[in-house]
Amino acid sequence: MKKCLLLTRVSTQYQDFTPQEEDLKKYASELGYEVAGVISTKESGFRNIEKKDGFRQVKEFFATNPDCRTLIITELSRLSRYDDVLIHCKSYFKENKIQLIIKDINFRLFDENGTYNYATDITFNMFATIASTEMQQKRDRFARAKTALRESGFVVGGRPKFGYRIVGIAGHRKGLEIIEEEAEQI
Repeated sequence: MKKCLLLTRVSTQYQDFTPQEEDLKKYASELGYEVAGVISTKESGFRNIEKKDGFRQVKEFFATNPDCRTLIITELSRLSRYDDVLIHCKSYFKENKIQLIIKDINFRLFDENGTYNYATDITFNMFATIASTEMQQKRDRFARAKTALRESGFVVGGRPKFGYRIVGIAGHRKGLEIIEEEAEQI
């Protein structure tokens, strides 16, 4: 039976990667793979390649398990959300003849004959760009929303400046109220 490594990642300490693990175990079994290992990390998808603990563990696993040559992930962003990091990962897999299977888009880095081709390269690069662009758009959207809330008088994190205190004003939203005694000092 073919062996595979599963990789899951969540961004915060509060998130649970168990659903990803269970989903990938089922998927690997459906593909006829025996799971040789699972690497699960809680780290930002925005880390650069030198700080990617999950990818470091992947490389260590493959270096010590030569009979396992397949990595399965749910989606490309589990490796990274930066396209340059993803391209680095792709180069590593390609150079070491490690099959990368991405479940959610039914992607395989090598075809059934173990061949890497230009169409695969273009497809991977396209999905890497999408993963990177998607998060930049999300950041931009959040920044615009925060600005709009601030302009409307709501507090969006951080400590209030001297002379103000945070108060509840609209459900779970918070606004600022002047502290008269401190305001006089200003």
